[in-house]
Amino acid sequence: MHSLARGEIEASANAADFLRQLFSDDDPVPATLRTAPTIVDYVEYAIQGGFPEALHLTERARGAWYPGYVDQLVHRDVSALAEVRSPDRLAALLHAVALSSGGVPQAKTLTEAAGLDGRTAHTYLDLLDDLRIIERVPAWSSNRLKRLVRSQKLYVADTGLATSLLRADRNAILSSGDLLGRIIDTFVAAQILPLVALSHPRVDAFHLRDSNGSHEVDLLLEGPGGSVVGIEIKAANAVKPPAARHLEWLRDSLGSTFKRGVVFHTGDSTYPLGERIWAMPIASIWH
Repeated sequence: MHSLARGEIEASANAADFLRQLFSDDDPVPATLRTAPTIVDYVEYAIQGGFPEALHLTERARGAWYPGYVDQLVHRDVSALAEVRSPDRLAALLHAVALSSGGVPQAKTLTEAAGLDGRTAHTYLDLLDDLRIIERVPAWSSNRLKRLVRSQKLYVADTGLATSLLRADRNAILSSGDLLGRIIDTFVAAQILPLVALSHPRVDAFHLRDSNGSHEVDLLLEGPGGSVVGIEIKAANAVKPPAARHLEWLRDSLGSTFKRGVVFHTGDSTYPLGERIWAMPIASIWH
């Protein structure tokens, strides 16, 4: 099971319908979301996470609960699925994934960080994926686009677990642009990927990056008939058209197959950034 998404925590009836809206023929309506969280709120949501047991704990109690959960996970829970000869190495691998959450780390980076050989690291990643501790988002491929990276994108599935693994409190996250970007990216993925898992008609999630590093799209959703929605995630309270340049490239490359592009941001407004491309508050996912 996934941990709770924000729409579930806030009992929002709109969250379950979000993917259908993304793929609908109706454009978003320019508007201001008066109840939109601030960037500090989003960081607090991320630290809080979505585990029911930890959701309403005090900061101090949550700080003890998550390390205890990891200890239980690596020493006991995984033994129901496979033999783990080195639980501490498994914990180190999970920490390495947290360091690169929202990224496309090379296998060598993870194996060296965890002190594992490649085969064992792959087995451990499978275990963590099976337990929904991490999310592996595959690379998208298309006949229209060449030279795309085929490596998977990795996320820690729960942002509370991710911030605990990194020992990152609110001040640490807000004072580091790289860490803030990863946590916000991971938070948005934690809202969308559970919706993808429940989608009907079926929607699949991918990421896209070309091999020369010129273009990348944080999440690419492929829906009915092969239609595509591209998603970019920005830890900023407003975005301008240059923030949509990768989505513009994707739109121009795919033509009519490109349904819509969305740049999620931490502000409060929905507005157009170009043809079929919109800026939207992250909280639009559940409001």
